[in-house]
Amino acid sequence: MKKIVFYLLKYPLRIYLFFKKKIIFIKNYLSNYLVFNIFFSIIKFVLFRLQNFLKINIFFNVPPHHFPITSKGIAGLDEPLKVNKNETYYTRAYNEQLIVSHNENKKNSLSKLFFLDEYRPKVEMLNCNKIKNKTFTFLSKNDCVLPVSACDNDIKFKINLDGKKYEIEVPFYRFYYLRLKKNQKIIIENTKNFLVGVPINLSQESKNHTKISLGIFVDGFAALEACKVINSLEEIMPHTYNFFKKGTHFKNHHTNSHWSLPSMAEIFTGCTIQKHELYHHRKQHVISENINLLSEIFKKKNYLCSHFGGNTRANPNYGYLRGFDRYVFKRNYTCDEVISSYLEHLRAFKDRDHFTLLSLTDLHHFHNTIPDIATQVAQFPEYLNILKKDRIKKKSIHESYDAERIKIYLEELRKLDHDLNVLYEFLEKNFTNDEYIISIFSDHGRTFLSKSKDVLSFERRRVEWFIRGRNIPSKECFEFTENIDIFDTILKKSGINNYNQNNLDGHMPNFIGGEKKKDYVITQNIYPYTSYKAVITDKNYQFEFESKCPINDIEEVSPDVFTYTLINLKTTLAENNEQIILKYRNICMEKVTQLQKKPFKKIFPFLRL
Repeated sequence: MKKIVFYLLKYPLRIYLFFKKKIIFIKNYLSNYLVFNIFFSIIKFVLFRLQNFLKINIFFNVPPHHFPITSKGIAGLDEPLKVNKNETYYTRAYNEQLIVSHNENKKNSLSKLFFLDEYRPKVEMLNCNKIKNKTFTFLSKNDCVLPVSACDNDIKFKINLDGKKYEIEVPFYRFYYLRLKKNQKIIIENTKNFLVGVPINLSQESKNHTKISLGIFVDGFAALEACKVINSLEEIMPHTYNFFKKGTHFKNHHTNSHWSLPSMAEIFTGCTIQKHELYHHRKQHVISENINLLSEIFKKKNYLCSHFGGNTRANPNYGYLRGFDRYVFKRNYTCDEVISSYLEHLRAFKDRDHFTLLSLTDLHHFHNTIPDIATQVAQFPEYLNILKKDRIKKKSIHESYDAERIKIYLEELRKLDHDLNVLYEFLEKNFTNDEYIISIFSDHGRTFLSKSKDVLSFERRRVEWFIRGRNIPSKECFEFTENIDIFDTILKKSGINNYNQNNLDGHMPNFIGGEKKKDYVITQNIYPYTSYKAVITDKNYQFEFESKCPINDIEEVSPDVFTYTLINLKTTLAENNEQIILKYRNICMEKVTQLQKKPFKKIFPFLRL
């Protein structure tokens, strides 16, 4: 008995994770039976009522990556998401009917318990003010659109436009855009409180270096040529290959983190995790306010900034609203839907300069539960085995080598390429090469491509990066590049140079006009309750560095706390070059030291994991 108690006290996290996995396995099995589902729903109902009675969130704490669903309903629907003192964003349905009525979003609503957990609406978020005096008067300084939306039950609005009176009905929980000409006066009345968005100008006040600056994020887009899965990208993505053949393909590109949350923040800030501070898989935290986002800098240059996509690890709960004029989000937002929404946005605001981030998650998982019909036909019967494996829920970083999944992955890339071609054709038809900067990038590679069980395997670290547009050479680049370089590159190639570059960890590659080349690249594994890992790669060596204990338990940064190996890339054997080992060991130890100065706190595992 004493040994059992000792083990429980010494390894509480291991015990918790062990029982958690077993409980999930049993629940998934029993969920096939109707009686269990009814019983489980009753238990949830009782716990839900108990939580409301106690007025604390214990049983239904919704983690931030479940956006737009929170423990209080849909984020931003009734209460705003505050970015800063001057910016408050509200959420409304976008191009679909929001099924949740006003009363159903209240705290005690049963719909929140039984419905919102599965309901994934497509939402649009705008910077708005809540009008509480029931009347709003506005005089337009430019041709613009003025978004309005009802807050309470009254969807009828009285509009007085230059003396002409109108009555309109705005669909419940939707934004309605009112177009105004320069120097037009409008008076809006409603019997209840209502929202008025910040006006969006229809014309460009000052001309920028580019009309279109577009970042296309593709979740889990591994560098397949480097991983020796294919001979050429042209084999599976001919449209993407041909489009970016007129630009630069970075063929020695590396991610700085092995999973989406910190990696996407590195792309969007140009800083490593030590500065942007996003690291915890369930903790509610946001990107550090001490650094700028791409969207913030573009907005200062009078670009119309927008987002379309469904990257759950780069959503407004993590601070990604900053700088965006329009933010459209949907879980499982398919590539063809995202592109359609983006093109609609460009047509609506055709006279503006645009910065846009498209977040495509089609490669990460099957959005519609099973593969697309083209994949089913092309990869039958292999995809049947994939469906069986998908029932065993496993994080992508823990997947093992899988030849069948690789075939499905290649087929999904073909579909993605087909959908992206609609965008490529639109851009080439409506803009010249000097009018845009288009870039494709990714957060991490895929573990199932690798026979190694290391979370920082070569196949996980190597990702794609393309860029095309004004002053971009039509060549392949074999210079060392990292995800933190994308931030500086997009800005400078868009003609923007006056921002705080001293705080950046990355910089534009020398190959396309940057000041210097990199001697090495680094990828880190920073994940709560696991060991700290880092891999440094240069042209001759790979340096592998790991802590002997979980990252949360590192108290003193000294060589004795870590293990490290220097591998010669040509011989693949360990080598004892003390000078290089000391150099790279000090770099990694400094990274760990910087983490200890940041809020990397332990979270009580029984409530948060």
